[in-house]
Amino acid sequence: MNTSSFVVATAEFNPAEMLGVNFHYLHPRRSVFASREVDLARAEYLSCLEKGKGSSITGPEKISRLIADGRVSHGPDLAMGLWNDYQKNPEGCVLERIYESLAITHMFFMAGIVENDQPEQFVIYFCRSGDHHWKLLARLLNGPFTEHCFAVVEPAV
Repeated sequence: MNTSSFVVATAEFNPAEMLGVNFHYLHPRRSVFASREVDLARAEYLSCLEKGKGSSITGPEKISRLIADGRVSHGPDLAMGLWNDYQKNPEGCVLERIYESLAITHMFFMAGIVENDQPEQFVIYFCRSGDHHWKLLARLLNGPFTEHCFAVVEPAV
């Protein structure tokens, strides 16, 4: 795997701009955004399902399992960087290279939960649709997360 082809710069994710005026972060950001490069060839893609214990879990269960395992999930700023990369070069973007290498079609960014005015909580994710296009979406946090729903996390230390 060519590592340099999986590097993407993060970009500030604004929930109101990307999802609608009623969306905002559940917890306000504590620091000023600073772009950084992330090597997604080193990232891990985890479903967090336990063998023999059902075919799906909820978002809070997924987050709890990541925390219990000491895993650090990537957040919406990485999703925004991937979205910008996809917009510039849909066929050659990092998302497509990950799909071609790992056959991953659903990538979730479990850090940085957003909510709307209902208040319902959401997690940001990518979905590769049947027409081979990537969509940046928000999924209800309490919805089911199956074996095809991979959290993008930092490599284990």
